[in-house]
Amino acid sequence: MKLELLYIMLAVSSITFTIAVTSIFESIRVRVSNIHPKLEELIHCPYCLSAYVSFLLLSIGWIFNIVPYTHGFIEFIFDIFAVMAGVGILHYPILRAYEPILREHARKKLLKQQQELKQSISDDEKAL
Repeated sequence: MKLELLYIMLAVSSITFTIAVTSIFESIRVRVSNIHPKLEELIHCPYCLSAYVSFLLLSIGWIFNIVPYTHGFIEFIFDIFAVMAGVGILHYPILRAYEPILREHARKKLLKQQQELKQSISDDEKAL
């Protein structure tokens, strides 16, 4: 096994999880989601996003000869899928560890929406 692929798996896993799940990229996810429904699906799915990030990082690795490819393009394609498989395995414990934070974030968001709805109903009743 190429040790470089392990590093790339870790990097892709971290990058895609950070972009697709954490609050730091929430505003970017909202903007991308408004462009097209498929982009919304892509930007919220760490595994889906990992295909593109894997391709990008492995391409950079190939261009700068960080990841050697003795068998050319076919080996490159296999490595993309190998990285994606590893990333899928790595995402599971990351998502489980982050689950309480996501639940709390969802609870707060739902509470805020409920308060806004109550305020809107109250404003409508006052207007009548």
